[in-house]
Amino acid sequence: MTSMKAMPSSRSELATRPTLDMDAITSVAVALFTELGYEKTSMDRIAQELKVTKAALYYHAANGKKEILSIALHQALDPMMSSLQKIVASDSLPVEKLRQAIALHVKHAVERGSAVAYFLRSDHHPLGDQAKEIRRAYDQSIADVYLEAYREGSVRADLDPRVGARLVLGLSYSITEWVKPSGRISVEEIAAQVISVAFEGIGQHPSANST
Repeated sequence: MTSMKAMPSSRSELATRPTLDMDAITSVAVALFTELGYEKTSMDRIAQELKVTKAALYYHAANGKKEILSIALHQALDPMMSSLQKIVASDSLPVEKLRQAIALHVKHAVERGSAVAYFLRSDHHPLGDQAKEIRRAYDQSIADVYLEAYREGSVRADLDPRVGARLVLGLSYSITEWVKPSGRISVEEIAAQVISVAFEGIGQHPSANST
């Protein structure tokens, strides 16, 4: 009797798939959430886009697309918030904290731009309240740092600090619209140029100290 080679279990096969991991899944899912909307994006559609079976997708996310959404949210926003909190708590001068915060946002916009944009701008999904809460905390941290720099005299005294903080946040958020991870300019170069543009507008003008 000819023996047949035992077929590996589906879980064993899926566990060793080299191209299917949560980074790949969340990247594709967020792109679809952005394009189609969360409600109109099915697990079938995500699997189709990834060119895998739905069973393979459920192996990595047993609770479906809400689990994928939750993982994507934490991948996108937790590192950004954690890094910002370290900047805020540091002993650096307020104006330097502001520069570091802008550079931080550029870094995350390059690394996880679509996900950062989705969760900071959209609340049309089951985790909308959670995402908004994180954004409020993020915005407030930037505003607090800006206010410190304003009180210190490191930014323009003629610009209302609330307006200045919103301008910095608007500039930071807009980065996700145009920055590309594979662009010819490095993350550091982009950050330096964005900071330069920001501070030409909000930095203390030399003429302000002239008599």
